[in-house]
This record gives sequence, C-alpha cells and structure tokens, in this order.
Amino acid sequence: NNAYQDETIMRESVYFTIMRPYTVCPAACMARLYINGQYRGVFSQAQQENSDLIREYFPDTDGDRWRAPNLDGSGSLQYLGNTNLATYTPHYELKSDYNTNAWPRLINAIYAFNNTATNILRDKAEDVLAVDRWLWFLALENILADDDSYWNKGSDYMFYFEPESGRIHPVEHD
Repeated sequence: NNAYQDETIMRESVYFTIMRPYTVCPAACMARLYINGQYRGVFSQAQQENSDLIREYFPDTDGDRWRAPNLDGSGSLQYLGNTNLATYTPHYELKSDYNTNAWPRLINAIYAFNNTATNILRDKAEDVLAVDRWLWFLALENILADDDSYWNKGSDYMFYFEPESGRIHPVEHD
C-alpha cells in the first residue's frame, strides 16, 4: 500500500531489512520515482512474494506457497475440529501451482501441531514446522509490533512447504 499511514515511509523497508537475515522475507528499499522525467517523490518498494523470493532461501520452488488471508484469525494453523478439506479451504489460499498433496500436507501439519501429546510435541513440531525460523519470525513480529500478522491477528501472513525437509516455513508478508 506504499506506506499507507506511515508518514516516515520507512517502516516497511526497515522492518524487512531487520527480518530478512532470520526468516524468509522480501527485500525492501526506498526509491526516488521519476515519471516521464518528472520527480514524483520517494516511495517504499518491496519485493513480490513469489517463486523468485522462495528461490533465494530454498533449493527450488517445488513446494506449496500459502497465504492466510485477513479473516478472523482462523488461518493461524489451528485445528478446526476435523481433517476435512472443506473445513480448511476458506481459511487459506494456495498461491503456488496446485499439487494434489498440498492440502493434505497442510492439514497434517496443523493436526500434528495441535493434537500431539505435549511430551512428544517438540519432536513432532520439528517434523512439520521449521521451528527455528518460526521462533525468529514470531519474535521479530512481536518486537517490531507487526499488527498485520500471524502473531497479532492469526492471519495475513504466508508460509511455504519445503519438499526437501517436509516442513513449513513462515514467509513475512507485509
């Protein structure tokens, strides 16, 4: 939104620059904009969250990319009472090419993360989530007060299923 409600127009650029070393995150910068030779001002610019971004952090882009849209927080990897595909499709958007295993993998991760006995949760969570990246992601969202996030609303964030590890990684959205 080009720094909507950010009078400094620096928030997004600073935020992404701080997050980028710790989790999958777009690059951002400030740019002087000229249109037909006429200077229009300084604008915030951020990298698209597409396969080019994924390629910077992972060996390939064959995994599933997801977005939890800005809804009621039900896209926060919470178990919704069953493993029925129709229960989860309203809460997540598959952003990569459709893979027949995409939805079952997501539902399996959600189920495992929410329904595993606490005495084995640490190991099971490591099997389905890139825990270190999630911890950095959540800590930085909290420290930097990202009000449009997994941490605050349980929505409007992205994640990527990495086929090589079989785990889900957070992807900073905005």
